[in-house]
Amino acid sequence: MYPFYFGPGSGSQTLEADDVSILSTLYPAAGFFDGSASITGRILAPNGTTPLTGVNVIARNVADPFADAVSAVSGDFTASASPSDPLARVYRLNGLTPGAQYAVYVDQIVEGGFSTPPIAPPGPEEFYNAGDSNNLGTPDDPSVFTAVSAAAGATASGVDVILNGFAPGEPLPVGDEGFVQLFLPFPFKVCGQAFDSVFVNANGHLTFGAAAAFPDFLITANAFLEGPPRIAPLWADLDQSAGGEVTFDQTADDFTVRWDAVPEFLIGGSNTFKVTLTRAANQATFEYDGLTATGGLAGLSCGGALTSGFEKERELRSSHHVHGDHEFQDVNLSKQTAAFEIFTAADNDLDGARIRLVNFKKGFEDVFEPNNALARATPVRLPFDTSSLERFTAIDPVGGDVDFYRFSAKAGDRLALEVVRGAFDSTIGVFDADTGALLASNDDGGGGVLSRLLLTAKTDLNLAVAVSAYPDFAFDGSGSEGGRYVLYLRRYRGTVLPAGDDTATAVPLARPFSFQGQSWNSLFVNSNGNLTFGTGSTDFGESVFDLVKGPPRIAPLWDDLDARSGLVIAEPGSFSTSIHYVSVPEFFSDSPNYFSVHLLPLGTIRIEYGPTARSDSLVGITEGSGVADPGETDLSARPFFGNRGTIYERFHVTDGGVLEPFDLSFRDLFFVPLP
Repeated sequence: MYPFYFGPGSGSQTLEADDVSILSTLYPAAGFFDGSASITGRILAPNGTTPLTGVNVIARNVADPFADAVSAVSGDFTASASPSDPLARVYRLNGLTPGAQYAVYVDQIVEGGFSTPPIAPPGPEEFYNAGDSNNLGTPDDPSVFTAVSAAAGATASGVDVILNGFAPGEPLPVGDEGFVQLFLPFPFKVCGQAFDSVFVNANGHLTFGAAAAFPDFLITANAFLEGPPRIAPLWADLDQSAGGEVTFDQTADDFTVRWDAVPEFLIGGSNTFKVTLTRAANQATFEYDGLTATGGLAGLSCGGALTSGFEKERELRSSHHVHGDHEFQDVNLSKQTAAFEIFTAADNDLDGARIRLVNFKKGFEDVFEPNNALARATPVRLPFDTSSLERFTAIDPVGGDVDFYRFSAKAGDRLALEVVRGAFDSTIGVFDADTGALLASNDDGGGGVLSRLLLTAKTDLNLAVAVSAYPDFAFDGSGSEGGRYVLYLRRYRGTVLPAGDDTATAVPLARPFSFQGQSWNSLFVNSNGNLTFGTGSTDFGESVFDLVKGPPRIAPLWDDLDARSGLVIAEPGSFSTSIHYVSVPEFFSDSPNYFSVHLLPLGTIRIEYGPTARSDSLVGITEGSGVADPGETDLSARPFFGNRGTIYERFHVTDGGVLEPFDLSFRDLFFVPLP
């Protein structure tokens, strides 16, 4: 029935031996085990110790190889792949012909759905070969096998296979978008997690615990932060199948992977670099000896279970340390969940560099614990978020944690309570902190499987927000998942505008506002993340051309947003007007964007950013009306700019195919009158 059974009409009137074996193992007829033979053993990685769950194992009768063949997946009788689980590496083949000679071998599963996730063997497919299959460090001939036999009612045990690995210096078959799994000569720690193997990915980086997600050529800060733990000397769209080699070398103390003269996909060129993992210091060193890449990313990420998703890009060559005869740039990751740099062909300063990543061995702790009961809720002041490392928050341990945060609300407060980042299916609840009553809860109202509540307080209340994981709707800590999350709590006042998709709403100002040399009594709030004066704008295709040719504009986050989800609020004040975009996603997305524009006296503009999740966008101010394009400004370089003229920054996909990270989340920008 591999991979699916379509009934008698498909020509399968009689079950194959493989199907009889597994069904009889689960539901044995009387005498099944007494009248047949069995084979069992372990599947181990090339290091001889790491259990490999998900490897397909086949026993084929040498005398009747097509009709008498049975298969099983290693670890198929446990839900755990943990090395501590004695069943993780074990396979068992039942229903074999007593006394028959069987060839036992591992095989690549090409397609099909299995309750035990299949893995690609970290080496060639091979047979069990007694004497060689179990000799660590002595590769056996994968085409030679030792026949295995058992009598009726008996089991041939100890039929273990230590898989052959790749040899140091041997070209690794990563090709274009491929990977290989290599087993380390020593345990290596990344952010508190110990690994005994590494995945070498074609596109210039190492991942731990899992191979890079396909497609691996879409290079973004989000993918780097949200994927598996990753060390990337040069994450670019490389193609080893078009030239060059990827090899590795190792000693008892060092493990090195080298990309040698590997071109970019469809572009060509030559990129030579290597990464070395050092045992004693638990550090990673990048060395570059010739780069032509038109774009890419370099750095380290602790992975989606530990990063917040809001870590900002940094310059990797900002400091240096002289070691021996070589100059190294030290990048200190102490208490940091990521350090990375995105570059283009124009600003790539990595060629010839020697960069050393240090202090990423330790893990992280939830700084708010113990807060796993309403009576122990952490008191917080709104606005509140847990995006920074100083506010690391996690559901840990799985099935034994829930987090409570307590705050007060006034009648009329519009509350946004959202888990804006997390690598697990979160749940969120709001309690009356005085009575303990659950007032509201949500499972999947936020981005993906994350949670969100948008509420209005009808009276003064003391509230508590609880964060847990599905299916913990009682908020007692019994969720089935866990990991780091980012919680964002914010209160607003004002009127909810009738914003939708590609809309413009006229809003009167409480006081005249001076902008670009004119005094304005009203403005248009456009759902696509910008404010215009004199006329509205429903343009969802942000561009510099439209910025300078259009009306006077303040663009806190001009993008194709869809305000049908989330809120847009106008809040008048005695001397100011504020416009709030509350959990508004991009079109065809459900990930939230929070930002506000405050129009202050003397024409001062304050743009306040919370969490953001966007693909591309444009930020800035302009007088419009056909003004000349002055060129881009790095708005993250400083917080204050003049409030006259055109000042902007684009966040877009570079010519090298890399999405520039939005580095303004949780920051403020000010446009102020200059002398």
